[in-house]
Amino acid sequence: MKFEANKMGVSGICSGNQCGLPSRVSTTGVSVPVPNVGAKNFSPMFAARQIMLAILIAAGMAMADPIEIRTAQDLHDIRDNLSRDYVLMNDIDLTEFIADNETDDEGWLPIGTTDDRFTGSFDGNGFIIRGLRINRPSTDYVGLFAAVGSGGKVSGLLLEDVSIVGGQFVGVVAGGGNSGIIENCVVTGTVSGNGDGVGGVIGFINSLTFRNNIALLESVNNSAGSAGRVVGLSIGPSPTNNRAWSEMMVNGNLIEYGTANNGHGEDMSTAEAYALLKTKRMRLPEYMYSVDYPFLIYTAEDLDNIRKGLDKHYVLMDDIDLTKFIEANETDGEGWEPIGDDTSYPNNMFTGSLTNPNGYIIRGLRINRPDDADVGLFGFVGNDGTVSDDGTVSGVLLENVNIVGSNYVGAVVGTNYFGTVNNCVVTGTVSGNDSDIGGVVGRTLAGTVSNNVALLGNVSGTTNVSRVVGNDVARVGADTFTGNKAWSGTLVNGTIVTDGTGNNENGENLGTVAAIDLLGDLEMSVPQYLLDAAADEKAIEDASEFKLTHKPILDTEAEDVAISDKESVAAALTAYEALSTLAKDKLIDGEKQHLDALLAKIEDLEEEAAVAATEAEANAFKTAHAAILAKTVDNVAISDKAAVAVALTAYEALTPAAKALLATEKNLLENLKAKITELEEATPIIANRENRLIGAIGVQTIYYDLKGTPLGTIKPTTPGVYIEKQGKQTKRIVVR
Repeated sequence: MKFEANKMGVSGICSGNQCGLPSRVSTTGVSVPVPNVGAKNFSPMFAARQIMLAILIAAGMAMADPIEIRTAQDLHDIRDNLSRDYVLMNDIDLTEFIADNETDDEGWLPIGTTDDRFTGSFDGNGFIIRGLRINRPSTDYVGLFAAVGSGGKVSGLLLEDVSIVGGQFVGVVAGGGNSGIIENCVVTGTVSGNGDGVGGVIGFINSLTFRNNIALLESVNNSAGSAGRVVGLSIGPSPTNNRAWSEMMVNGNLIEYGTANNGHGEDMSTAEAYALLKTKRMRLPEYMYSVDYPFLIYTAEDLDNIRKGLDKHYVLMDDIDLTKFIEANETDGEGWEPIGDDTSYPNNMFTGSLTNPNGYIIRGLRINRPDDADVGLFGFVGNDGTVSDDGTVSGVLLENVNIVGSNYVGAVVGTNYFGTVNNCVVTGTVSGNDSDIGGVVGRTLAGTVSNNVALLGNVSGTTNVSRVVGNDVARVGADTFTGNKAWSGTLVNGTIVTDGTGNNENGENLGTVAAIDLLGDLEMSVPQYLLDAAADEKAIEDASEFKLTHKPILDTEAEDVAISDKESVAAALTAYEALSTLAKDKLIDGEKQHLDALLAKIEDLEEEAAVAATEAEANAFKTAHAAILAKTVDNVAISDKAAVAVALTAYEALTPAAKALLATEKNLLENLKAKITELEEATPIIANRENRLIGAIGVQTIYYDLKGTPLGTIKPTTPGVYIEKQGKQTKRIVVR
């Protein structure tokens, strides 16, 4: 806990700061003012209460989450609270902010002052601040931060393309540092001053921990004092483990005695610096560029800037979506402006290289220039210009292009003149209202077009229209076409191509499934026309398989179908319902209607068979019980009792349909049974005699077949189902 105070009186009544009430309270690196410090006539109790309030406020601020920095304005506003913690949440370009807010071309106003230093923390979080420009040759303590004070910490700050001019104590990250920490920062650009202490990262160190920083500047210059590649002036402690680009000039000279622990830092070679910049996603400064160290393309802006260096070499370092960039920069809806042209041949053609060793994707290329020639991502490539990969992986991957031009129109290049276009993959549509329209290249006038894959939905124009290269003019030398491929379903002026080979303008056919697999391997999205084609091909395949699998039943005519065919018809109908709607649409020979007709005929046959079976069952019953059914209530006798019982038992075993046909017979049997009961009651002596007889010999068991025919009292031995009647008990038995 720290108090910033005058001597404080403790007796009686005091007035304001005259009594020494602390003006600020600091805790955990956070400093806040004491409330009502200017109040008059306060007691010691009031003073204690105000100090405690300040302590609580400071403690609460110290525990708060870091403030997120997302815009140039957010970064600028750090100066309003120098004791808080901050974290960078995205890349920031200060160019426009500085231009809109500077006075007299002074550029950025450093955060804080030597009297009010930055005592909070700033975490660069792996993001980049670009375009820091300061032009204050009469100002001391110049940098993004003026000075870092006790408890302050700046870490992981990546500053790209800075241009800083100051007086004394000048550095990219900070002009000076008294206590605190600066670590893990990387800077590119230039720094200059005209007083003591001008350094690449910091100008002046006094009791500051300074470690693991890297200066990749073009130059550090000081016209009036000490200068260092990393630190301008240090009075302790010594910086540790810092590095600097070995080709950096300090006051016009290369440094030969830099170490990790002095102001110049340990040498870092260009190769190491290049690798570091790629790791940090920082742009390569122009002063480091060479054929061996090409410019790094991360954004749509970077890609567009290729037109400013048409003879340079570039490597794609990230996926790029051009959609928003085109919308923000086009006029009259013309879309992307092709890179390079032949308006002042040969000055404006692209003669450098663009490579893509890591397979990054450019999306959303849209061009609508129906009156322009040489239209594509690149308009005119020539004089050994190359748009390719490094020979080991695919090159430019263009996803979902929509390109309209006049003549010499291709997705990658409009005109290829002594250039090389290889290993590119494109999807989308390309069209022109004149000649020489190709999926990858519009025309080639001598050069190499090889191993490209055009997976476009449509390529259209008037004449010389092809899937890969619109026209092989071969005006000078000989063109080389090898290994090019194109989707077999691409429509060229509305027609499928049948003569494509790897060595001609149309390229070798690549099937839909293979095309989709390739895009999957490259992590490119699959366009809808390929998905539709795949679905259509799958539907045709499924429909063909359906017809082949169910051919026997599909070939059966309705008049020839039998009940035994029902299972085959049902299986075919089930399989039909499992087909996709598209596959069903491919069955154009009325297969479903034919199967429905077969099923209807089978159902008719089943109904006819069922009726016949029921009639047969009823007739069999009548035949089996004809004798008892011939009786009437007038001539039935007690001796017919067993026959009536057998007939009724057999009736109950019939199917419901057969019973329905025998309603009259059932009524007769019930009437006969009732009559027999009357007769038994009218002749008790006889009945009693019979009962006694039954009692003497026991209740007999009689067996019948399912038609009710009596089989006797001996249990059948032939396997089958029978009716067993014992007294009033009747049941079915199974003999196995």
